[in-house]
Amino acid sequence: MIRHRNIWIYHFPTPRQLTLRCLGYKASPPRVQVIVNAGLLFNASSCHVYTEDLHIYPTLRGSTQTVINIPRNFLPDKVPIISQHESHQLQELTPPTLQALDSLQSHFATPLHSMDVDSLLDASNFTKITN
Repeated sequence: MIRHRNIWIYHFPTPRQLTLRCLGYKASPPRVQVIVNAGLLFNASSCHVYTEDLHIYPTLRGSTQTVINIPRNFLPDKVPIISQHESHQLQELTPPTLQALDSLQSHFATPLHSMDVDSLLDASNFTKITN
């Protein structure tokens, strides 16, 4: 069998039972024909065509369109890198040197006092600074 657009051209030297099951006609039963020699099958491109030793699948045509609504902003939840239990374990394993550095950091993190030039030249403020 050879297909030319929507026509199938066939040649069987012996009689064959041909079954046509077409798409779109689900309620109708398959059509059975006995074919022999040469002939044409019209509008069978959307049908299953089969004999004892041949099966031709239908040509499917069509298109599908859809609209997907995707939120524009996605903010994932903040997930901690380590659990609270692991955090406590890490604090227990901190060497004493790092603990001393942490205490120095907190000591120097207090805001410094700043004075302008006029207050530095004032004697009363000067005595306050040196004490």
